[in-house]
Amino acid sequence: MTRAPVFTPTVIKIDTDDAHSTRSRAQQEGAGREAPKRERLLVISIVVLVATLVSFVAIYLLLFRKAFTIDYCNTDDCVSHANALSTALDSTVNPCVNFSAFVCGRWRESAAHKSVLDRGKWLALKNSIAELDSDLWLHRLASKFYHKCLIRESRSADNIRSLKTFMNESLNLVWPEGIPPNDDNLHPLAVMLVMAVRWDVNFLFRVEIAYNNTLSGGAVSFVRWGRLDAAWRSHLARPMSVSEYHDHIVDHLKELKTDLKGATPEELQQLEKDFTTDIYGALRRRGNQTWFEFRGLSARTSVSPDAWRTFFNEALDRRDMFEEESRIAFEDSKILDSIKRLFLQHSHVRLFIGLAWMFIQSHLWAAAGKPKLMFGDAAEEGKKIACLEFVDSRLGLLSSLQHLGRRYKTPEIRQNISTFVNRSKHVLKSLLRTASWIDTEVLDQARSKLDAMTVGILPAEEFFLPRGLEELYRNFTPINGTNFMDTWKQYSELYQKLQHHQHFRDVYSKRMSFRHEPYTYNYLLNAVDVALVGLEPPLYYLNATLAINYAAAGYRIAREMCRSFDHQGQSIDHRGAHGRWWQLVQTTEYSQRLNCDLKLTLGGNYTPDIIPAIPALEVSFAAYKFAVATDVSFKGAQDVRLRNLEAYSDDQIFFMTFCYTFCTKGEESNDDECNVLVKHSSAFAKAFQCPPDSPMNVPEKCTFFLE
Repeated sequence: MTRAPVFTPTVIKIDTDDAHSTRSRAQQEGAGREAPKRERLLVISIVVLVATLVSFVAIYLLLFRKAFTIDYCNTDDCVSHANALSTALDSTVNPCVNFSAFVCGRWRESAAHKSVLDRGKWLALKNSIAELDSDLWLHRLASKFYHKCLIRESRSADNIRSLKTFMNESLNLVWPEGIPPNDDNLHPLAVMLVMAVRWDVNFLFRVEIAYNNTLSGGAVSFVRWGRLDAAWRSHLARPMSVSEYHDHIVDHLKELKTDLKGATPEELQQLEKDFTTDIYGALRRRGNQTWFEFRGLSARTSVSPDAWRTFFNEALDRRDMFEEESRIAFEDSKILDSIKRLFLQHSHVRLFIGLAWMFIQSHLWAAAGKPKLMFGDAAEEGKKIACLEFVDSRLGLLSSLQHLGRRYKTPEIRQNISTFVNRSKHVLKSLLRTASWIDTEVLDQARSKLDAMTVGILPAEEFFLPRGLEELYRNFTPINGTNFMDTWKQYSELYQKLQHHQHFRDVYSKRMSFRHEPYTYNYLLNAVDVALVGLEPPLYYLNATLAINYAAAGYRIAREMCRSFDHQGQSIDHRGAHGRWWQLVQTTEYSQRLNCDLKLTLGGNYTPDIIPAIPALEVSFAAYKFAVATDVSFKGAQDVRLRNLEAYSDDQIFFMTFCYTFCTKGEESNDDECNVLVKHSSAFAKAFQCPPDSPMNVPEKCTFFLE
């Protein structure tokens, strides 16, 4: 610390006027002797006081004042992100006119993927395959299962025999060797639920049983869209004529050593279409979740609620008795429409044939070691992706074990990620509390939901510890000597039974990749689930600026948290009980916010809800600013810039990163997904100094927390 300067004051001697003095000479002489003493004491006191004050000011400035400074981030993560942004930017576009075109313009011209997030999924998939391929001695569980699928076994006949046995004995599917009986005692929905509940297999929907002790009403059946895996995506991407489809059928039946019976090629092709069309359409959109009691199914499907409940209980071996008041939830209400349409369009016998045909196409190529059956000329590349999906569907994150171990190798790294998430939740609760227009009762309900909310970011801590990992997967015994289909059956049964396990959601069912978004919110469970791609670049970096992480992953986390009080979230409280708690108090401010004109682009196909989109951006920007103010690692720097993008401030990089993660092209391209939100942000207008009334700085802004 530098020494505080010592100031020497100038002393001015003041003479007294003798003519007006009434004191005696002796008194004057005595006073003359005392005066210099008093002056010296006064001077000393002033000097000490000034020196003390200067010292305190110096200490305060050194330790407490955060001077506005500019710093630069030189980490590999910052360099990588700067390169990504600079490659995407189209500097010929005025950011205040069309911010999305400014950020994504050049990316759209050269990108090999449909979106920035699709590229992230592709990189994760590529890394997982490389990790499995590198285990040449098959030391790891995931590698053994992967190579069972990948390499054609000399005993493919055993595999096919196991497939047939499983279909007949476990699924009650006798086609194509026989014609399904028209038996009232066996319902196609019962078979579909056995496939989904016991084996995690279905071609329209999947089922998870959620066990949550804090949830009102007990266990919940959660129905999701079925998986459309790589084999199906490849197959459906190659439309076939009827004659081509006939050859496709014959190729499969040759492997099964049987002939076509019970259906024509046209009928099988139509069944395939009816099973897959809605799932294929669901790949690119987020559905509207819905939930109700089992008895509420009566008006939604052609199958009675009692039958649904009975079939569920039978599929569960009566481990959990679902009653009329038990709840069932759907990740998309359109699943119910698809089930209803399927049963109205096809007889039970035809549906049994369709289920058998779908199962054969999904698994026979792997059992027979002939990926060309589903992938055509792309068999070599396609089978690796499909075999990885088989592994991930049963063993979760084990295919990426080495990568995850390296990336999140220390407790400190994992704690930093938890802090990142908790900070967003803390800021959201603070903004709720400081919003003067939010009623106290509503505030209490919203905060209770946030307190009870679970955010599954990383796997459980046991996953990162050798002994913990060994214990988690100890029931998945070594598979030497068993064929692929028998191993798949064993792992499928084990996986579904683990739904009771305390780590089912944060280990066994956790995935690297995602279908729509890496971050999703389950209304009934009040839980945010995260695919680990959501913690990979460009959404999250371990060593980048706060602006980058809060703009990307931070926004998406905040968006899912804000769903807890959107139009669906406000209909259920923190215990899972029904009731529109926000609408208990309808205020003018609340109505104005929800009915605000977002000023969408004419002809745009993106229509965000005010909640969660607007409050999520407010939360993520506030969380970023809060982090900058409190994070000691930044040592007072309030503007951390990126090399090669030195002209852009930290705030500008925040909004550029936010928009970059929405970059898409082709039919998916839509400027509004970025522009609609930033045009209503005063922070954005200030960062880019957008003139009033410019397209990206509308005069009347839609806000939620902010005035």
